[in-house]
Amino acid sequence: MVKRREDRVLPGPVMDYIDEQSRFCPSFVEQMEKEKDFLEEKVEFLEDVEISGRLFKLTLYVDIAKDNKGRKVAVCGKCSYVYCLANEDIKILTPILRNYESIGMDEQETSN
Repeated sequence: MVKRREDRVLPGPVMDYIDEQSRFCPSFVEQMEKEKDFLEEKVEFLEDVEISGRLFKLTLYVDIAKDNKGRKVAVCGKCSYVYCLANEDIKILTPILRNYESIGMDEQETSN
């Protein structure tokens, strides 16, 4: 998506939106730069994390929980899949499309 945005090969209305937001919202430009920088970083995903308790719902689908090491983590509200530490940018790290079969859930479980 970053390459398509930089090469300006997205649909016209999308590019118009990006251009307009870039002119008026410095934090939008900053977020786009973070996305670009993220592509160059090596991401280390959390492994072997056990959730010791949920703290609160961040969104309809994401909860903030505490793990067995006392860290705050962002987890799937449905299956407790750990996305990242709570202080990391979940918008970049959260997969948009997930293969639920790979984590032992079937299609019916995901529709509830």
